[in-house]
Amino acid sequence: MNSENMIGSQNRTDINNQDQPLTKKPTYRAIPFTMNRRFVAASASAGRQQNTIHTFIEVDISQPKHIIHKHCQQTGEKLSLTAYVVACLARAIADFPYMNSFRKGNKLILLENVTISVQAEQELGRESVPDPIGIQAAQTKSYRQIYKEIREAQEKGEDMLGGQTGMAWVRFIPGFLLRLFFNLASKNIQMMERYGVISVTAIGMFEKKNQAI
Repeated sequence: MNSENMIGSQNRTDINNQDQPLTKKPTYRAIPFTMNRRFVAASASAGRQQNTIHTFIEVDISQPKHIIHKHCQQTGEKLSLTAYVVACLARAIADFPYMNSFRKGNKLILLENVTISVQAEQELGRESVPDPIGIQAAQTKSYRQIYKEIREAQEKGEDMLGGQTGMAWVRFIPGFLLRLFFNLASKNIQMMERYGVISVTAIGMFEKKNQAI
């Protein structure tokens, strides 16, 4: 092939390349940020404004797990480790009432009853989101009563966030006002009595098939 043919071939290749589209196949996916997730994000954002102390502790739970396992073998009923933690925590908080309080302006509101908010995982619209279950007067309830209350709330089969506790109407609040709503709710006595100032994440929410709750 002579030099003229080589130059002509190169020119045709350049022209063909110019005709090809410059767009590339996207290397990402864009999915909707659902109302459920916006609800959780607004709640977490409001929580970040609270004065929080983080700590790590190690607790030996071999004996309660043995009791739970033995009960399951005898009755076929698998009790919840989360309910056990809630029952123990509620009794401890009742002995230290200042831990069951929140600030409202220049006053410290001490709640008489210990309400523990259990963040239980729910499958809503093909996505897993935490939905709070308020265990009211938890310091007066037995381990089994707390377990039944959590289980009954989960078995309601609600298809929207807040449906378990009658708070589904929150979904009608515009997204840009959700953070303001949670900020105001955190200083409202009725809301704190209903959902508590103390929260427990479901211990088994990352276990296979959520078996621990």
